[in-house]
Amino acid sequence: MKKKVLILIYVIVTLALIYIVLYRYLPPYSPTKVVNLIGGIKVSNRVNFEKNSSFYSFTGEGSTEIILKLTQDQYSELIRKNKLEDFNELPISEKLPETLPEKYFIYMDVKSLNKSDNVLFDSTKTETSGYYRFKKFSNNDSYRITIIDRTNQKILIYSFND
Repeated sequence: MKKKVLILIYVIVTLALIYIVLYRYLPPYSPTKVVNLIGGIKVSNRVNFEKNSSFYSFTGEGSTEIILKLTQDQYSELIRKNKLEDFNELPISEKLPETLPEKYFIYMDVKSLNKSDNVLFDSTKTETSGYYRFKKFSNNDSYRITIIDRTNQKILIYSFND
């Protein structure tokens, strides 16, 4: 009887661990897994990461920024494999939070900016095309933005937790 109970406990623990691993309930450890979880897109492990940084306090407040550089083939594969139904076409027409780094504002539609916005634009800026997804969480000032830049073959992901 004791042996059956131990085997049953072992089976339950093993199944629980398999469930946790398969459904991604463990913290992300690889940058591609972070891109999948935060950015909502699947990328191959062969992509070139230009930047991968995270800064969090003990209370969970902080930010994550990831910038990927893609080749033409990787970009084509990304568009083919991912459903971009919840993404919008660039330029960004909605108001972005002030805590977003300034480099992301170049993707905004200049006409949608208010005069109170302190964003400097380069008058020689070339138009960029691609997709973006902006998700603001209603319970606090937390948000996530994912930009797929077709012109520069880059993916920019920024997540801010307040």
